[in-house]
Amino acid sequence: MARVAAGFDFGRLAFLPFDDPDTGPLLARLPEAARFESAHVVRRDGSVWSPSSAPYRLVARNRHRLGPYVPNGPGPRRYP
Repeated sequence: MARVAAGFDFGRLAFLPFDDPDTGPLLARLPEAARFESAHVVRRDGSVWSPSSAPYRLVARNRHRLGPYVPNGPGPRRYP
C-alpha cells in the first residue's frame, strides 16, 4: 500500500514501516493493538489520523488481485 501511495504523493509524505524504531514516538498516542489495524497518517502537529480498518482489510483480502499492480521490493522508508 505504501509503495502505491509513494507513487502519488510527489515527495510530500514520509513513509515508515510499523517495525521501524521511529514509529514508536509517532504512534505513542494509539493503543498498541490499534497500531497494526490500518495505516496511519501523522500530521506535522503530531495528530494522528487513522482511516477505517475496513478499507485496509479489503485491500488485504484482495492482495492477490492487486499484487500485479504493485512494484516488487521493500516498501519505501522516507522520513525526515
